[in-house]
Formats: sequence, structure tokens, C-alpha cells
Amino acid sequence: MIKTLELECPVSTYDEFVEGPKVLKITLNEKDLAWINKMARIVKRHELHTITSYNHISDYPHYYVTDDEEELKEFDGGTECDQVVVTDTGVYWKGFVKHTEARYESDSFSIKKLNNYFKFMDRPIEDMPRYLNDEDEYIKQIAETRMEKGE
Repeated sequence: MIKTLELECPVSTYDEFVEGPKVLKITLNEKDLAWINKMARIVKRHELHTITSYNHISDYPHYYVTDDEEELKEFDGGTECDQVVVTDTGVYWKGFVKHTEARYESDSFSIKKLNNYFKFMDRPIEDMPRYLNDEDEYIKQIAETRMEKGE
């Protein structure tokens, strides 16, 4: 079974006159996380600021706008030059709103937390019920999914 994690985070658009995406959704798998970890080690070892790439994550980011807090509606304006950016401690996505010069950028995900989420997926299923009320939404999501599937 390939382990995957669905991530969701806020997106900022850096142009007050352009409507950009508000939420990023992406699915990471173990291969993606291995690549992120490798790039983070390179950044740290060579004292770089970031490593930026166009094509090294399996799932392209999906962007949404929100009319209310409950429902996400797909961002139909489009994006271009979508990039994944890896620092020594985090990963985020950036690019441009299509046909504009408006830049967007997602919040950063902690690489340490992402690694912990994937390790959590290996814990025995018997441990999952106690995490159903966890404060961390992703831990709760993983526990719920594993209990539903019985894996």
C-alpha cells in the first residue's frame, strides 16, 4: 500500500487588484516526501536558501477559493509557473495567477511534521482511537482514515 497524505493550507496572493487562489490542496506520497527530505539535506549541507523545482511532486497543486468557511470552490482563474520550494526545514508552493504578474505563495509545511505524519501511518491500528480527538488535524485525519479502512 502506498501511503499518501492530503494537505491543505492558506495561499496568499501578492497583488491587491488580482483575485488569486485562497487554499492549496495537494496529495504527497512517500516518494514525494523522500525527494523533499533529500532536497532539504542538500539545502542545509550547502548552506543554500532554497531549492525550487517545477516537476518533482507527483500531484500538481489544486487551488480553491472560499465563499464561506464550509465549502471550497475550485479556483478557475488558473495558475502558471507552479513551483515547489524546499528550505532546510519546510516546503511550500508558489507561482503566478494565470495571465497576470500577480504572485501567489502557500504557507509552509514543516518537513519534520510531514515525516512524523508518515511515521504515524505505521503505528498499530489499535492505537488509532485515542487520536480521534487530537489537536493536530492531520493526525486526526490519518487516524479516521485508517480506522475506516481497517488498515
